[in-house]
Amino acid sequence: MADFEQPNGLAFTADGATIYVSDTSLSLGEVPGHKAGTKHEIIAFDVGDGGMLFNRRFFSHTDHGYPDGFAVDVRGWVWTSVADGVHIWSADRRKLGFVPSRL
Repeated sequence: MADFEQPNGLAFTADGATIYVSDTSLSLGEVPGHKAGTKHEIIAFDVGDGGMLFNRRFFSHTDHGYPDGFAVDVRGWVWTSVADGVHIWSADRRKLGFVPSRL
């Protein structure tokens, strides 16, 4: 996982077989003196024996902001907070829903 621009968070599935990691280098533009990166996405890995990670794959990309806090529920759905609310994806990467923030 050393090649992430700005790893921000992680969450495991209930069975521990998959780990999701957010890369939020886009957020670096909000830090004085830093240049924003291009990443605002969640990447998935399979977890093997001894905790080895393999089968790195793109999971989701956010259109408004970057995936900051997120969790995986018992169904395998990934819930993530983003600038415009909370986005929900199924384990097979289908966008299931969106809960807008109230500003």
